[in-house]
Amino acid sequence: MRNGESYPGAHEPMISTDEFDAVQSLLGRPARLPQKKHEFAFTGLIRCGECGAAITAEDQVNRQGHRYTYYRCTKRKRGVTCKQGFVRLQVLEEQIVEALERIRVADDFRDWALKHLRVIHYDETKARQAVDRSLSAAHNDVKKRMDALVDLKLRGLLTDEEYA
Repeated sequence: MRNGESYPGAHEPMISTDEFDAVQSLLGRPARLPQKKHEFAFTGLIRCGECGAAITAEDQVNRQGHRYTYYRCTKRKRGVTCKQGFVRLQVLEEQIVEALERIRVADDFRDWALKHLRVIHYDETKARQAVDRSLSAAHNDVKKRMDALVDLKLRGLLTDEEYA
């Protein structure tokens, strides 16, 4: 591990993972638990307003057991000293809602987009209906063939080998 990142080794392992786990079990040590990987809604989507570095998030638990999610600047821009602190998830969500509420879509653009979305929806509906008809026809064809095959077998016109 280097700088918090893990790199695969290029050597052959001395023992397998199963052998390692078996020895750990014999020693009475608990099995290794997979690392929890958290996925936070806004990481990768926003950048620090002061320095432009990526924003990261982490969960914290206070003494009473309450969980909180905090977002903060990674402060990984070279040559820049960022003084921004953390922000709780609730506050960040409020800021995002306020920013979204300030966005207005022009009526002309809205009408244009709706018109084109209706055309796309119509085309996709027609294509889906064509696929449905094709699948239904194929299903009916297979059903007729199976019925004919069973009929031949029941009338004794096919041997077991021929039927199979």
